Amino acid sequence: MDFRYPFVLLLGLVVSLAQCNIRAPIFNTGENLSFNECGVRDENTNRTSWLAFLQSRNVNCYGIVISRRTILTRQCSLRKRDVENMIARVGHCSERDPGGDCILKDIKIEELVEIRVLDPTGGTGDRILLQLFISKKMPENIRPICLFNRGQEMDMANLADSPYLKMRRITEFNHRGHISDWRDELEPRKIVPHDICFKNQSTEWEQRFGNLLQQSQRFLCVNDPDHLHEGILVNFHIGRYFLRGLSVFFKNESVDFSLYLDILPQIDWIGQHAKGIFVLPAIPPSKPCRGFKNPNNLSVRDCGKKLIIRKTRDADYSEDEEDDVVVNATQHIYFGYKVRRGHPWHAYVENTETRGLCGGTLISMRTVLTAAHCIYGQKANQLRAYIGLYDKRLRNDPTVQKRRASQIICHPGYRDGQLKHDIGLMIFNNSFNRSQKVSPICLWNEDSSLSLVAKRLGVVVGYGLKENDNLPKKLQEAKLPIRSHEECYKQNRKFFGKYLYPGDNFCAGYSNRTTTCKGDSGGGLAVEKDGLWFVRGIVSFGITKKVLVDDEEESFCMPNRYSLFVDVASYMDWIVENTPDVSFKD
Repeated sequence: MDFRYPFVLLLGLVVSLAQCNIRAPIFNTGENLSFNECGVRDENTNRTSWLAFLQSRNVNCYGIVISRRTILTRQCSLRKRDVENMIARVGHCSERDPGGDCILKDIKIEELVEIRVLDPTGGTGDRILLQLFISKKMPENIRPICLFNRGQEMDMANLADSPYLKMRRITEFNHRGHISDWRDELEPRKIVPHDICFKNQSTEWEQRFGNLLQQSQRFLCVNDPDHLHEGILVNFHIGRYFLRGLSVFFKNESVDFSLYLDILPQIDWIGQHAKGIFVLPAIPPSKPCRGFKNPNNLSVRDCGKKLIIRKTRDADYSEDEEDDVVVNATQHIYFGYKVRRGHPWHAYVENTETRGLCGGTLISMRTVLTAAHCIYGQKANQLRAYIGLYDKRLRNDPTVQKRRASQIICHPGYRDGQLKHDIGLMIFNNSFNRSQKVSPICLWNEDSSLSLVAKRLGVVVGYGLKENDNLPKKLQEAKLPIRSHEECYKQNRKFFGKYLYPGDNFCAGYSNRTTTCKGDSGGGLAVEKDGLWFVRGIVSFGITKKVLVDDEEESFCMPNRYSLFVDVASYMDWIVENTPDVSFKD
C-alpha cells in the first residue's frame, strides 16, 4: 500500500460538522474479533505479520492482511491482467532481524473487489478506492490485524488503556526482495473533531475540496505532530492491534493534523466481500408508517379476517370435528401438517407454460404480493393465481378463484440472481370476488421496527417440498418464530453475514427441522394483531443442501436453519404506490 500517493481530501470550510454516530460492529461472540487470534505480535520474534507486498508484472503495492484469505488496500492502481498474475508476499522479514530470521510466503491472488469510497465530481481532486484482494489461504502462522470493533463514540474518549497509535512502514529490502514490517510510534495519536482540524486550512484547499464537504464523515482527523507522511491508525487494546484508519492525505505543514480514511463506515462492505470475515450488517432506523385511507387504518376494508369453518366437510376433516371454530396454523411445512382452512389470502402462483410454482398473498382484490424472483422475466399472461385452493388436484372446484395476471411489477432495485429487494406484484384486470374462501390480508400499518414482531410467531403456508423432498398435493402450514437480526446472524455468521440485509429482510424459523422450503417462495408470513392478520414477510430464500435426484444434483432447503423473508414493512410506500384499491391518507 503506497501511503505516499496524494489522495483527495475533503478539506474545506467546516464550521461545525459532527461526525456520524456509527455503531460498534458485531463480528462474533467472545471478544467480538473480526478474525480469530488477530492483532497480536509473534511471540518468538515480537513482530507483526499483517503487512503484504503485492507484486505483478506492472504493479507493486502494499496491503494489510485482515484474514488469511483477504488483503485490504487503500488503492493499488492496476489492470485486470495484473490481478491474474499477482502474488502477495506475506509474513515478516527485515535486514535488522538478528540472525536474518525471515518468515515469508508467496500467495496467489485470485480475485479483486473494490469500492469507490470517494469519487469527486467536476474534475476536482482524485478518487479514493478501497480494495480487497482475495487470495489462496495463507499459512497458520500469519496473524491478521483486527478490524476495529468499537463504536465511534470512543474516538474522543482518549482512554489511557486504549490508545490510538500511528504505525508506519519501514521500507527495507534485501537482495531477495524481502519486505520489512510495521512499527508503532512511541507517542499515541488523538482523533479530533473536524471543525478543529479544518479551520486553519488554506483558501486554495477550500476551493479545491469544498464541493466534497458532505463526505467529510468518511475521514478521521488525527493530531499528528511529527512529519511522517505514511502509516495506518490503529487502536491498541488488551494486547491487540485494531485497524482504525488508512492514511489518505498528509498534513498541512502549517497545522499538526493528518487525515485518515475511516474504517468503520466500510465495515459492512468488507464483511460482505472479504473471505473469512463476517459481520452483522448495520441495522437502519425504522421507517414511520403513513396512515391508510380506509377506516381503522386498514389497507383494505374488512381485511385480515381468518376463515371461520361453519358446518363444512371435506376429505381433510373427520366427521367429529367441531363447527364454528377459528382454525389456526399447526406446526410446520417441512416435516409438517396439512392446512386446515383459514388462509383466504394465500395465492398459489403457477406458470402455465413451465408449471413452475410459487406462493403469493392477496393484498387487494386486484393485487397479489409475491417474491420478485418468482415473476422476474416472466410474461404476465403466463402467470395464473389461484386463491381459495387447498388441494392442487381441485383447481377447477367452483369455490376456487383463478385469474391470469395482466401486469407484473418487480421492485426496481431487484436484479436477476441477486437477493436484495426480492419483492414483486401481480396485477389483475378482473378483480377477485370476496367470499368465505377469498379475502385480502391487511398490509402492515405500524413503523418498520423489527422489535414489534421479534420473538412472535408468524404463520406461513405453501406447497413447497416436504420432508421426503416431494411436492405435496395439499397446502402445508407453519408457525415460525420471528428472530432478531442478531439471533439470525449468530446462528450462521457465514451465511447471514453475507445475505442478511436489515431493513430489507429478516429471518424466522427453528433449528429443529422446521422451515420453509423450495416451492414456498413468494408466500406471505402473517402475524396477528387485535384479531386481524397482517402480512409482514415474504418467503425469499434460505440455506440449501445438495441432493441427488435421478443422478442429477439439485439444491434443497436445510431444515435446521432459519429462512429469510423480505421485510414488507420496509417497502410500504412502493407497495401502495403500485397497488390498485389501496392508498394512504392525503
